[in-house]
Amino acid sequence: MFKSNLKLLGWTAIIILIDQISKYAISNYMQQGESIQVIGNVLRLTYIKNPGMAFGIQVGSKLFFTIFSSIACVVISIYLFRIKSENFWARFALASILGGAIGNLIDRIVYGEVIDFIHFRIIRWPIFNVADIAVTIGMIILIAFVIFDKKQLESEEEQFETG
Repeated sequence: MFKSNLKLLGWTAIIILIDQISKYAISNYMQQGESIQVIGNVLRLTYIKNPGMAFGIQVGSKLFFTIFSSIACVVISIYLFRIKSENFWARFALASILGGAIGNLIDRIVYGEVIDFIHFRIIRWPIFNVADIAVTIGMIILIAFVIFDKKQLESEEEQFETG
């Protein structure tokens, strides 16, 4: 279990590093509001600072988001270590969410807001960052795990009852 936890914390650390290095590069080599084409008009790097939650959702103050993010990181960390090691995908999802949450929390503490820069223009979508990607992918995996694990558990219960 210890080795498994260490690998998951390593994954969390990789997410935080990639997130913070990318934000450092953007904030040092671009002006706020500047936008650079990467793939035509489909993908751009657009440097903005986001005082709200993920994808620019604004509910509450900066202090609220910092406190909420801190509590969420603690809760996710505790839950990550309490889940059985057999539940790899659930633990991987939580480690991804934790990495993203810590990445954005660092921004909130250091800058008072979050640096966003990935701008897909195929659809009208808010500008986001690497931490947001980690949280989103982690949530998708976690939801899938909960849905499929529940179905598997129900199937096993049916087999037990009929067998």
